[in-house]
Amino acid sequence: MRVQSVECILASSIAHVFRVSEYSKKNLMSVSNIGVCFGPTLMRPEEETVAAIMDIKFCNLVIEILIENYEKVFDCVSS
Repeated sequence: MRVQSVECILASSIAHVFRVSEYSKKNLMSVSNIGVCFGPTLMRPEEETVAAIMDIKFCNLVIEILIENYEKVFDCVSS
């Protein structure tokens, strides 16, 4: 799979969860909550070490930043 394809798949996924977060008053899925759900899944380490477990909060934060700024980060998805 080409890198461009992977980027567009990630961009589409982030755009989708951004739209989910827009309804957070109803569905309780804020950007932070979505980061907690998807951070460990999208940024899973190759080996589960104590250090990797301690870094989960940073993985969540990366996903939060991608969601909050997806229009600036990705340009292959139109909302």
